[in-house]
Amino acid sequence: MIMKSHISQKLNKFELFACLPESKISYLMDNIQLIKIPQDDYLIRNPSKVYFLLQGKLKLCEWESTEQIIKYVLRTGDLFWEDHQSDEIEQFAEGTAVPSEVVTIPSVIVNELKSVSADFLQNYCSLLAQKCFLLERQLRTLAQKDIRQRLMLFLAQLKENDGVLVDDKVVVDNYLSQHEIASMIGTTRVSVTKFLSELRSNGSLVYDRRQFHLIDHEPVQY
Repeated sequence: MIMKSHISQKLNKFELFACLPESKISYLMDNIQLIKIPQDDYLIRNPSKVYFLLQGKLKLCEWESTEQIIKYVLRTGDLFWEDHQSDEIEQFAEGTAVPSEVVTIPSVIVNELKSVSADFLQNYCSLLAQKCFLLERQLRTLAQKDIRQRLMLFLAQLKENDGVLVDDKVVVDNYLSQHEIASMIGTTRVSVTKFLSELRSNGSLVYDRRQFHLIDHEPVQY
């Protein structure tokens, strides 16, 4: 009961679940599963479930031939592997340095909640629309920007999503390897290393394996 109450309190902080009456929250608690994912551990998709990232960050990955490709980074409050996705997509989520908690909900329960609560349906659709917008922006960036611009946009997004202001710098925990950054922006690790070194040389960036220290640089356009 204590664990269910703890999860319920966390869920109520998000608009998707805060709109539900207490009876539906109680019903939800009887049907969900909480999964904790430490660093470098993996979560494999169950097509009969919908996934909600309750806390932390996850790398959403796919296999292309024999290479692991990161599609994007999931953050607290993200809905993923929702019930409309194709079962043919071989996706998995990998834990980062930040321990993550995922709630899985049977798809039938999600569909039931959508049918009985207009607010839940609206919030659910809003999350999907936001995801589509971000994916569209990512595809547009890959198609229209050169490698340096793509890297600058990636760093700007890190700064916006994960940055913490420390003195005159924005500090971001570095949970991605240069190879992973390269896969996200559609280039090679060698190119990422080259441009990161250039940013370090001109004083715009300080980085190591643990953190990026970002200094305000020229504006970037999406």
